[in-house]
Amino acid sequence: MVDLSPEDRRHLGLRIDRARRNQGLSYVSLAQKTGYDERTIRNLVKGQSTKNSTLWDVCQALQIHVEEDDSARADLLVADDAHGNYAFTQCDDYIGHYYATRRSFTVKGSLVRSIFDIYWSEKRRCLCFKEYQRLKSEKSGKIVDYSQVGEIFVSKLSGLVHLQTLDDGGIRLITLTRLRTDDMTMNGLVLTQSPQSFYYKPSISPIFLQKTDASYTLEELTEQVRAITPADPEHAYADEYLSEIERNVGIFAIGSRRQTVSYIPGAIPLVQLTGGSPSPSERHEPQQ
Repeated sequence: MVDLSPEDRRHLGLRIDRARRNQGLSYVSLAQKTGYDERTIRNLVKGQSTKNSTLWDVCQALQIHVEEDDSARADLLVADDAHGNYAFTQCDDYIGHYYATRRSFTVKGSLVRSIFDIYWSEKRRCLCFKEYQRLKSEKSGKIVDYSQVGEIFVSKLSGLVHLQTLDDGGIRLITLTRLRTDDMTMNGLVLTQSPQSFYYKPSISPIFLQKTDASYTLEELTEQVRAITPADPEHAYADEYLSEIERNVGIFAIGSRRQTVSYIPGAIPLVQLTGGSPSPSERHEPQQ
């Protein structure tokens, strides 16, 4: 086996991690399977220098070749037309864990931090995701679990990335910009439905996903799922980042005739979204 350059090691690390995910193996289980410790497996994934014998053992356990590029097989794995015809080989940068941050739909001023795991599913032949969002409710104090799974669609026309969840007739859609390689972020909007006092309402928020360091385990990352209150040190930066998305990424179609405001019980009049307030003639009192 020839010596690998630093670049070759980095690409091999990506292939090892991709194979690990596709086979449903955690870092710990792969370490146990190969007889190495978890730290060694993480070093391999990050492309750090290690013994050739270690590379050979791990690749053999995953049934991939060290020197041979398995792109010929990967090229056969292409998403269908509905998902955007993207190929497995185009997904290396997207596969991994992300911090996701959006505004809270229930507590004014608060933000919500969740964790996304993006991976290639050989069964579905497309990118898929799982969102981990199990946290303590700011209102009730109870543990709530809004974790979701779904498939990823990439528009051939716009390049926008769509994360779609379908469950019992309900749909949640997150539309994001392409992954920025300078800071490894994707920015966009989430359209969903959130429970209010008596019924669910259509809900929208800016959202951004930032890829995490590969050295963190999923278990470590999910410990950071939480509500981010204004008192949290991370709130100011995240809130301004979301405001920037509102200004420059999402387009909100607002009517120009402010005097004709229809009232939906419990909803905020659209004119308030423009930064103004309704005149006395436009103001409606909610029905009891």
